[in-house]
Amino acid sequence: MTRQKKQHKKKGVLKGLLLSINLVLVLALLVAYAAPFINPEKLWVPAFFGLAFPYLALLNGLFVLIWMIAGKWQLLISLITLLAGIPQHALYVRFEHKCTVDPVRSEVKILSFNTHNLTENPLPASDNPSKVAIYDFLDLADAQLVCLQEFTTTGAGHLDEIKALGKRMELPYHYLCNYYKSNPKKTNGLITYSRYPVLNTGTLRDNRNKAFSIYTDILIERDTVRIYNVHLESVHFQREDYDLVKDITTPGRTDQNIRKRSVTLLKKMREAFQRKVGQVGLLRDHMDLCPYPILLCGDLNVTPTSYTYRQIKKGMKDMFCECGQGFARTFRNSILIPLRIDFIITDRSFSCCGYKTEKFSISDHFPISVRVFIPEGNRSGK
Repeated sequence: MTRQKKQHKKKGVLKGLLLSINLVLVLALLVAYAAPFINPEKLWVPAFFGLAFPYLALLNGLFVLIWMIAGKWQLLISLITLLAGIPQHALYVRFEHKCTVDPVRSEVKILSFNTHNLTENPLPASDNPSKVAIYDFLDLADAQLVCLQEFTTTGAGHLDEIKALGKRMELPYHYLCNYYKSNPKKTNGLITYSRYPVLNTGTLRDNRNKAFSIYTDILIERDTVRIYNVHLESVHFQREDYDLVKDITTPGRTDQNIRKRSVTLLKKMREAFQRKVGQVGLLRDHMDLCPYPILLCGDLNVTPTSYTYRQIKKGMKDMFCECGQGFARTFRNSILIPLRIDFIITDRSFSCCGYKTEKFSISDHFPISVRVFIPEGNRSGK
């Protein structure tokens, strides 16, 4: 066999290998497109592909570039697949900034932030630099509604600390609920601060009696609005889970060890996907009975390419899609690709302006905020 024929054969093998990998990635991206329509309680594997959607889109884009440089028609395989998913891509990145200002309606700035247990140090603010930084940020944010998840205080004066934070932010009303049992010496759960009077409050719990959402009815001038502060089931990743990909290439790690940890990780993800379905079902049922305009915000622990997100967003508006711009990365620990798992969602009667992801890097989440304009005609007592 001549040298030229050998080179031609090698090129053919390489092209076949690349095409095979490309087709696998195209199929994976198509499964990710389908994930929002498949209930993880019935079939959970597509939910994993939905979570990986940004990575799959990037890899398919890379293959478009590879085939383009090579001058091959195969670039159409990934290109057509990517174009077919434009509505999904638009949930992650926005190129056009829109701002719908309504000077007649009341304007409210709402901020949502997973504080990561105030960086897992429950000491009073005077002894916790991270907590001091978070409290300073909240003070300067100048929001009229603040929804916090994974909010933790402890000690004999922890309730005084909660009141002091509200006073500092000039938000005199609040409602809090622990994820599990009430504890007179500790808070660990959800809290909503409001500049407006609170008319009614409540908590939504799942079948383990875990609080995954609180709601607060507030009176803005003469209009009543319901605020849902939500924190859906987490995968509960540990440090070793984040290090798994790195460990795969670490010398000395056995295949059995890596396989065992991978199976454990997949089980965690499956359980989280399925538990969220139950939680979002309870949440949707409660929302459907609400007589007031709804503002929902919090840490959903899912990306927009998910069944959970699609169920929550039915008949609602995602504020990032309405008035955001650029990439909306809210989870700071995501690798390479910006993952958006924190949301502010309203019913269709709201307009908005100035959606923002705050680049504040103390927690493992970034805070998000938006200015909304309150719809009229929702009087208290109706």
